[in-house]
Amino acid sequence: MAPIPMLRRAAPPLFATLLLAACTTGAEAPYPPPPPNPPPPPATGAIEGHGAFRLTSGARVSCAGFSVALMPDLPRYRRRIQALYGSTARIELPVSEVRARSAQLPAAPDTAPIASASCDPRGEFGFPNLIGGGYFLIAHVKVRPAAPGRDDYVILAPVDVIPGQAADVSLAP
Repeated sequence: MAPIPMLRRAAPPLFATLLLAACTTGAEAPYPPPPPNPPPPPATGAIEGHGAFRLTSGARVSCAGFSVALMPDLPRYRRRIQALYGSTARIELPVSEVRARSAQLPAAPDTAPIASASCDPRGEFGFPNLIGGGYFLIAHVKVRPAAPGRDDYVILAPVDVIPGQAADVSLAP
């Protein structure tokens, strides 16, 4: 009978060891790796615009008090701009001509400007934090002194934005 009391004394440590052994699988399952850090946001570019200048005739031209619209150079926008301005290159047209062309086209809500900026009294405007790529600037300008039959103009200017840089754009011819 002596061996039984010895077993009783050994049973609690043996039981604890068996219990711990039952909790492990032999190969510990590692914790899943932490998720990778998200990539940094892409560098942005900007457009710094100047919309006041003089013509060779001496007339002053400025976008002061008007807005400048920004559109991405994407196929659907390019088609709309081609229809309105007859070009996707830099061009200036009388406002009345662009309005007449616009009246002939169907509405196109999917080609609305993605941003607009007001020209300050000096004709300065800007678009910060732009993703790199091609854009179109569309600016309404006024010629002063106004002459009979002279209209306000719309200037279309294509612009390439490079990440990390500011494109310096003048609306002057």
